[in-house]
Amino acid sequence: MPKLKLIIGLAVVSGAAIFCTFQYQTGLRLREENASLKQQLERMTQLQAENERLSNLADQAQTPLTSRQFLELMELRGEVGRLRQQTNMLQRLREQNQQLRTTLASTSHPQNLQATNLASKPPPLAVYPKAAWAFAGYATPEAAFQSLNWAAANGDVNAMLDGSTTNMQKDFAKEFGGKSESDSADELKNHMNQNNVVSILREDVRSDNEVVLVILGDADGAGGNNTPVNLVFQKIDGQWKFANEEH
Repeated sequence: MPKLKLIIGLAVVSGAAIFCTFQYQTGLRLREENASLKQQLERMTQLQAENERLSNLADQAQTPLTSRQFLELMELRGEVGRLRQQTNMLQRLREQNQQLRTTLASTSHPQNLQATNLASKPPPLAVYPKAAWAFAGYATPEAAFQSLNWAAANGDVNAMLDGSTTNMQKDFAKEFGGKSESDSADELKNHMNQNNVVSILREDVRSDNEVVLVILGDADGAGGNNTPVNLVFQKIDGQWKFANEEH
């Protein structure tokens, strides 16, 4: 009997030591990733400011930019694009970090750690803060969604139509029928810009030519409509286009 108590005691001590080591390593990784995210965001902010400055100079100048100035502008825009992609990736890490913090805070015993991890929700596939919204083309369903999101946020009706299938274009025509182009643009912008962040929660592949993206917006973080929606994208002539919204 004393031996059994000794074995149980050693097991508890060993489990606690492993759990403390896990907490330390996780906390260290969280601090490193958060520091990296902060540096990337600061760098992107600086580049965007410089990009806007050069673009304004190009618009205001009576003579065109020199070759060197034009090359510098293009390089800056390219770096801004790369940093946006990195920011999206780092944003996903931050979401995962928050889930780890919640797990560590709610787990008081090592034996509960595995069960808590299994019960936690999976992280989003992609997270797009408003500062990173941009036209991304139509090469993939994810890129098509980014382009659609950017068009709506900017009230660009023509871009919305260009990124949609023929049937969806007809639905848009019915929805905006009788409205002026400016009213339609304002309606799109007001709807989309309620969100500060939009996320792709899941991707359901139905076939080689049809994919459903489960999308969630934060609705300005003010308790708005944050119910996930299913957006159907279809591949037409090598490009992915918005086909339907399923409820």
